[in-house]
Amino acid sequence: MSHSVRAYLYRKRHLLVIMLAAFGLGLLTMLGSLVFVQKQLHLQQNLVQQLTADNAELVKKLAAKEVSLSIANSGNQALRKELDSQQQALAEQEKALDFYRQLMDVGSKKKGLELHSYALQKLAEPGQYHYRLTFVQYAKRHTTLKASVKIELHGEVDGKPEVLDFSELVSNADKGFEKIQFKYFQVVEGQLTLPDNFEPLRILVHAQLKMKNAEPWLRDVPWQLERG
Repeated sequence: MSHSVRAYLYRKRHLLVIMLAAFGLGLLTMLGSLVFVQKQLHLQQNLVQQLTADNAELVKKLAAKEVSLSIANSGNQALRKELDSQQQALAEQEKALDFYRQLMDVGSKKKGLELHSYALQKLAEPGQYHYRLTFVQYAKRHTTLKASVKIELHGEVDGKPEVLDFSELVSNADKGFEKIQFKYFQVVEGQLTLPDNFEPLRILVHAQLKMKNAEPWLRDVPWQLERG
C-alpha cells in the first residue's frame, strides 16, 4: 500500500473519530438537557401541587371565617332584636304605670270623664281603618261611670264640608262605643270604612253622662294616623 493511500485512510479514520466524538458529545449534551428539563418539569409539577393544596386550604379557612362571621352577625342581630323588644316592653310598662298613677292621683285637678288617648291606623283594604279610643275617669273616689257616646267624623268631599256619623261607618259588632260603662277606664276599638272621595279632617266625640245635672261633654281631635 502506497504512502498516499495510507495517509488518506488515516485522515478518514481521524475525521470519523472526530465526528463520533462530536456526535457523542452532542448526545451527552442533549441527554443532560433532557434530564435538566425533566427535573425542572418535576419541580414545576411539585410547585403546582403545593400551590393547589395551599389554595384549597385558604379557601377552606375563608369559608370557615365567613361561616363564623355569619353566625356572629346572626347572633348580634338576634341580640339587638331581643334588646329592642325588651326596651319596647319596658317603655310600654312604664307608660302603663304612668297611666295608672294618673288615675289614682287623688291630688289631680282632673275630674270626671276624659278621652285619654286615641289611635288611627290605616288597613290594607282601601278606605278601611282601625280606631282605638281610651276613655278614663279621674276621681278621688271612683264609682261606676255611665255615658252615651256619639262620634262624628268631619271632613270634605270635593272641597265641600261633610259630616259622617261613626255608627254608619262601622259594623254592628263595633257599635259598642255608643254605650260606655266603667270605673277606671274603657277602651273602645273597631274598624271603620270611609266612603270614596271623603277626606277626613277631625273627630268630634260627644258624651252625655248619666248622672244628675251632668253637662254635655265634647272632645275635638284631629284625624291623625299612627306612623308605621
